[in-house]
Amino acid sequence: MLNPHFGIPLEREFEIWITQQIEDYFLRLGVTVSTFAVSPADEKTWPSDEALLANGKLVGIQYKRPHLSRKTTGTLFSKLWWSLSNPKGQASAVLACPEIYYCLPTFINRKWRREALAHAIFWRPNPSDFRPRESADHTIWYENSEPHLRTQNIKIARHENAYRWGEFVERIIGCSVPSGFDRSVPAKHVLQRIRQKYAERSTQEGKNVNRDYYSGSEVIYFMYFPQLSG
Repeated sequence: MLNPHFGIPLEREFEIWITQQIEDYFLRLGVTVSTFAVSPADEKTWPSDEALLANGKLVGIQYKRPHLSRKTTGTLFSKLWWSLSNPKGQASAVLACPEIYYCLPTFINRKWRREALAHAIFWRPNPSDFRPRESADHTIWYENSEPHLRTQNIKIARHENAYRWGEFVERIIGCSVPSGFDRSVPAKHVLQRIRQKYAERSTQEGKNVNRDYYSGSEVIYFMYFPQLSG
């Protein structure tokens, strides 16, 4: 699982594998779910009110590519980490949008791609999970207690807001995820607010949003559930 096969997959590969398996999961259950990729840079990709009806549930997914440290000791999974620092400022934008969750794949071997959804963590950070901007280290670890690490997020697999897929769906059905999502607000307005937060971050950092979108670093995936209940 953690031995690379033809190198560590690209972030875009994880996006494709997991998003497809999310669609297949709901298709088998006969549940209508719309999944789509959007960019703060391209307003044309944002669905209209007709495409996204009110009274549904909207969940955003920001994928992050896993890495394996060669400098730490211990079990294989203690070496697994993800960086939230690139693009710069994106972590703050995610934190400002309660509908967005990180998706953290927990494998790097392509042979496991057909079970990608089962081997991913869906995580929503708390404000306390990030250090002040000037000293920020947005590296997070699966589970690593080595004293030299400069980040506070060293056991993300045990975080209170970290879920495997089954529990994640159960919490969506139970309306505890996403936290703070107002179902009475048209989804297009929610998307506009998220787009604004990401655009503000890019402007503050002096980044070219269009360039970042087409490189893949700014793409957010969304799941929209017109009606979803137990």
